[in-house]
Amino acid sequence: MVADEDKVFKPDEVKRKEKEAEDGKTVETEKTADEKGKRVKPEHHEEKAEEKKREIVLQRLYVVDLSAAFRKPEPRHQRSAVRLLRQFVSKHAKSSKIRISPGLAAEAAKARRLRISVTKDKEGLAEATLQ
Repeated sequence: MVADEDKVFKPDEVKRKEKEAEDGKTVETEKTADEKGKRVKPEHHEEKAEEKKREIVLQRLYVVDLSAAFRKPEPRHQRSAVRLLRQFVSKHAKSSKIRISPGLAAEAAKARRLRISVTKDKEGLAEATLQ
């Protein structure tokens, strides 16, 4: 019977408690914040908030015509519309680094014309958002 008990799988916590009971000691370990269910803020969290501030060099509003995207088959409307948006922003912001917001990309598949806001920062990143 003793040999069968050794083969039974026991979680680490159960093994630790049994060992403490044999030794006659009860050692309580402190729970970390993660074990208590609390969120721990990373130390670099505040630094990231400061890094996110962009120095905007250019900000403009445009109305973009996406009717050329609707000449493609329907499954390709969104892909074509996003491609047209990228070309438009690249041309008007004079930048090759372009970020299109997810909301704008989703709306591009539905509308033939969109009113967008384009901001360009000091690093040359042009960001297009829905107006």
